[in-house]
Amino acid sequence: MCLSRVCRFGECPEEEFSEQIRDLPERLRELANQLESPPADTPSRVELPGLQGYSIWAESYDDCENNPVIQAEERVIWDIIGETRGLRVLDVGCGTGRHALALAAAGAQVTGIEPTTEMLEKAREKARARGLDVHFCEGAIDTLEAGLGQFELVLCCLVLSHVADLAGAIEKLSLHVSAGGRLIISDMHPVNVLVGYRTSCSHGGREYVVPNFYHQPSDYYSGLRAAGLELQRFLEVGEEPRLRRWPQTIVMEARRPQQ
Repeated sequence: MCLSRVCRFGECPEEEFSEQIRDLPERLRELANQLESPPADTPSRVELPGLQGYSIWAESYDDCENNPVIQAEERVIWDIIGETRGLRVLDVGCGTGRHALALAAAGAQVTGIEPTTEMLEKAREKARARGLDVHFCEGAIDTLEAGLGQFELVLCCLVLSHVADLAGAIEKLSLHVSAGGRLIISDMHPVNVLVGYRTSCSHGGREYVVPNFYHQPSDYYSGLRAAGLELQRFLEVGEEPRLRRWPQTIVMEARRPQQ
């Protein structure tokens, strides 16, 4: 609320702004007290190393219909992806097949890479149930092999905030983008990480969180440029319901020039 009010300054008369922030000191004291002495019924959050949280999350991941980061991404990403029939597509960090299965159903030749065994098995089950031919492999960005070859489209969605070496990860992804091909990245918006939001899930009455690393928007741009890719689109989408101008997700499209 405090950030929203400051953000609005300049859009409203000074007298109105002064009225809006009249209770600010009281609200700040209230928030500070909550941080120092959280309510007894506040659920504890268990920190899991690496991506172990996704192992726990696999069974219920597809039920996250109200996840604002996913909602914001899906609002724009399919228009960016466009027609994919006949294209070779690499989906890195494919999870339970959220994008991979839809792309295969649309006629793309899809390879899905996922480091979490439980998420990958869920994706395979769904592909079998739908009669879709998707080549799923267990692996992570840093284990991508040259033998995978190159693809007209590489996706990496909601993954890179879990990676410490952003530039290195983008470089690895770029090696699989063919001449004229595209790399599409989506991620939780860095402002969320900056203020302490974490990727989390609930299981068995407990809440679990996994590591998130703060990367500035310019870090994504610099990484794409260093990897020889040309940025085509950079979108900040979604909105925190309680705070105006607080985007939830970033979505990028970059292209490798024709040789």
